[in-house]
Amino acid sequence: MNKKLKVSVLKQIIVFFLIIITIGISTSCKSRKHIVEIEEKPSEALLLVNELNSGQLPFNSLLIKFSGKLLNGDSKISVKGTIKIQKDSIIWISVSPGFGIELARLVLSRDSVKIIDKLNSTYYVGDYDYFNRKYQVQIDYFALQSILLNKYFQYNDSKNEIIYKDLISEDIDKSIVCIKIPIDKNNQILSSVDGAKILEKIFINKQTKKILKFSLEDNFEHKKMEIEYAEFQKVNKLLFPKEINLNIETISNSMNFALKYSKVVVDKKMKYPFKVSKKYKRISY
Repeated sequence: MNKKLKVSVLKQIIVFFLIIITIGISTSCKSRKHIVEIEEKPSEALLLVNELNSGQLPFNSLLIKFSGKLLNGDSKISVKGTIKIQKDSIIWISVSPGFGIELARLVLSRDSVKIIDKLNSTYYVGDYDYFNRKYQVQIDYFALQSILLNKYFQYNDSKNEIIYKDLISEDIDKSIVCIKIPIDKNNQILSSVDGAKILEKIFINKQTKKILKFSLEDNFEHKKMEIEYAEFQKVNKLLFPKEINLNIETISNSMNFALKYSKVVVDKKMKYPFKVSKKYKRISY
């Protein structure tokens, strides 16, 4: 692999992970909120979400070995790497081109982003403000963590504090339920999907209570993201996805990343190193 190609590969990998963090969709995302208690009788959809979240794999730390293929336009890149997660705290990612040499390391916390580019002897350390300005999106640590873990999260672009109150469930067939959160251009919840600004769909297997697909469409910005999960395996007697397929589409570009977990280890004692050589130059992306 020549140097120019290596530089291109590394940039695409870094950009892809940053796009995932930003969810690659909204230009006006306010925040994502967790489930809150409501006094009204919960809907069938809310009960399903509560059941889904209660069946998540419990852990303090998680080690994941992965391989992946990135398709971006006409380019195709194969990578391998390691993901370490300290629950609700740190996501540590090491990426190599497949022959054992680390190209990039990313350490993401709730309020900071750190990237080492070993190929070009540079590094970045900062908060999320730059990416908020660059991509005009609200970067969210918890969204990326949820995507990697097959955990339900809800995109929110409204001022409604109780966002789970308006979930709509719909039977698609005997095993799948679709939950929709339709919002109009004025950020008002709609009673149907017609005229929705942001359309979110979560396809859930009724038997396993696992997410099979998550899709998010911004009908005004013409952006779309789909996440599909397949080949579930048992980790500590609970089902956990082995394959994640991500598709991001905009007017000008499309990107696909097929991620496969080869190893998942729960609560292994780990470190999350980010040691930068004095010879490396600090940069801003």
